[in-house]
Amino acid sequence: MAACSVIGVPPLALAPPELATKQWATLYYIGRARGPTISAAGLLAYLYLAFYASGRSSVSPAEGYAYLAAGATTVAVVPYTFVAMMPTNNEIERLAGETEKAAASGERVRYLVGKWYKLNLVRAVFPLSGFIVGMLALSGYFAE
Repeated sequence: MAACSVIGVPPLALAPPELATKQWATLYYIGRARGPTISAAGLLAYLYLAFYASGRSSVSPAEGYAYLAAGATTVAVVPYTFVAMMPTNNEIERLAGETEKAAASGERVRYLVGKWYKLNLVRAVFPLSGFIVGMLALSGYFAE
């Protein structure tokens, strides 16, 4: 997810605004198509681990709760996306469909793409945090 910002966005700064919005839209559509499935797979994996941990006497309840926290943190990208990012996404997407307006709104396009870059980096913290909590649980950090 962070790769979209770190690798995908810098070239957009080199493109004319009307092209940058179209390239951003392509990046966005790919992420929108694949992101929910990836988040759901992460959540299901953590739910499985939490369920598996709950049935074993050798695993502490804290480990099971850690897996649940990891899953919840991972899937928290969904509400964050809708609340924090959708207004920016919608505006860039609208400009991508209006080539002449995007060309005339060069500064606005650069601002919006830069804003999206930062918002997306923040969004990437959610699954990263879930991964860290999940790895700590797997390593026995939460064992009693």
